[in-house]
Amino acid sequence: MNFTTKGVIILSLLLVSYDFSERFLNTKTVRDNTQNNINNVSELPLPQLSKKVIKQLDDAYNKYQLEPKEEIAKEATLGMTAEQQLQQNGDLIEFYYGDWRYRLLAVIFPEGKEQALTAPLALLRSTNIKDSKAKVKVERIYHGSLLSGYNVAITDTKQVNLQRGQQKITLLMYQSKTE
Repeated sequence: MNFTTKGVIILSLLLVSYDFSERFLNTKTVRDNTQNNINNVSELPLPQLSKKVIKQLDDAYNKYQLEPKEEIAKEATLGMTAEQQLQQNGDLIEFYYGDWRYRLLAVIFPEGKEQALTAPLALLRSTNIKDSKAKVKVERIYHGSLLSGYNVAITDTKQVNLQRGQQKITLLMYQSKTE
């Protein structure tokens, strides 16, 4: 072997052994440095906002707050009267019944072995439009079941048909652009 090659090999081995000892064998120094860093961080003062800056931030935020009277008036107009609810027909994105608004989230058709045992099911998001504090619910409805007195028929992956007497509603998952 050449003298230069031997020198490079020896130098490389020295550097590797030094690196190994610093990383893995000399953990006391690392522990001391970590402790010193933690002590330094804990001595830093926490930032404080002046009262003037807090007032400016509050004023800027309050510009975007709705007044409660406007909110209540807006909520009152969201629902439908009983007469309007009975006039619902055709393709709808949202269906109203009583104090509830229903919206189609998903339609699930069982596959394989489950197909013969389970009817298609739809997931509806139901929102109480009169009580803003009520939680939004996700309800399961099955093909052939009833939803608030309406017969449910699930024949497509994007819609659910509801029928009560002469009233026929197709609850759509989304409105297509062509309509």
